[in-house]
Amino acid sequence: MKTIAFFGDSFVGQYIGWLEYFCEVFEYQCLSVGKPGGDFIYSFMKWKEMNETHQEKVDVCVFAHTEGSRLFHPDKDIAITFAIANDHEKVVNLRQEKQISSLEKKQLNAAQSYYEYLYFREAAHIKNILYPLGIDRFMKENNKTFKKIIHLWSFSPIQSGSFEDRLGKSRWPFSIQSGMNVKLCLKSLSELDPFNKFEEWDQRPLHFSLEHNQFISDILYTGIEKYQKKELNFEYYVGKNPTWQNYCQALEKIKKA
Repeated sequence: MKTIAFFGDSFVGQYIGWLEYFCEVFEYQCLSVGKPGGDFIYSFMKWKEMNETHQEKVDVCVFAHTEGSRLFHPDKDIAITFAIANDHEKVVNLRQEKQISSLEKKQLNAAQSYYEYLYFREAAHIKNILYPLGIDRFMKENNKTFKKIIHLWSFSPIQSGSFEDRLGKSRWPFSIQSGMNVKLCLKSLSELDPFNKFEEWDQRPLHFSLEHNQFISDILYTGIEKYQKKELNFEYYVGKNPTWQNYCQALEKIKKA
């Protein structure tokens, strides 16, 4: 059986939903999953660990890139997002425990103060550029036997005037060279899911409805099959304000290309 390892945030954070569907349909054994709330550094450290110990066992590595505004500390169980810092109850839900420790409360309060008084939005855009490029350099220099690396983009294109094309459309300012780039905003795509129900606590399996697990799985499988193309860019097919149907039509065009 072929093997696959996932690294990243909640889009690849548990072996349920579309991950499980993908592995069952396309006959892959899952060796690793990401972490809800995980940031670049956490995901990279987990990838580096597997790269050093088990890379000969992995046929496909899927790296779901996260947003640059998240906080990371090596001693923390949960990477801290803006939402978690401002909603301690979410931490309890994530950990499936009834309470959090006094130390964790202090850390969360510190994170809340950071987001309130010190958060610099432009810095998140810079991190969205620098972190993946740093990871890309490490992968190119140290990856020896991973067969295929798929980069799934879970943050939207950089919203900066200096990166806008002549049509005024925001875009990704770079392409990672160490594998196949699948350029679509997973966050926006999950919000477009026709069966998406906005609730106080998101119970959808990895942010996609059960009815549409097949679609996101097909996107990943298409990336694996068309690996030599180096990039699946949905941006050029779906338009400025795409619908779920636009993405479905775009995938069919990409498959035939």
